[in-house]
Amino acid sequence: MEERELKPVIASELDELTEKIGGCFKSRKSLEMARKYMLGLMGNAERKNGWQLAEQMGEATPYKVQQFLYRGAWDADEVRDCLYDYVTDRLGDPEGVLVADETGFLKQGKKSAGVKRQYSGTTGRATKAIKKSGMICISI
Repeated sequence: MEERELKPVIASELDELTEKIGGCFKSRKSLEMARKYMLGLMGNAERKNGWQLAEQMGEATPYKVQQFLYRGAWDADEVRDCLYDYVTDRLGDPEGVLVADETGFLKQGKKSAGVKRQYSGTTGRATKAIKKSGMICISI
């Protein structure tokens, strides 16, 4: 997704979120890559894998995306905390709880990244699967 394609309210929120997480990054270049990555995630790519996200971000190869995710100079725990604050400020309750969930998706093919034989709660045994982690803010 190109930044010019964003609706003004979304662009404004992205600006605010980028500012909020800015201190979690050791360099301006890493923060800019994070912003491009978020834009890529909001884009129209059918699958959000390294190649398609890179294309969405205007990169010729996925190497910069991979470098950013695996070796980038940023603190994932700080980003998580900033995102929690951002979400609860807008959608949640200060008394809300951040719940982490890991879900397994069974896979049979060999083309999906991350497929390996591993325990899956879906089947109750080790099988070919992909693990996905997610977070949700819950308030009562």
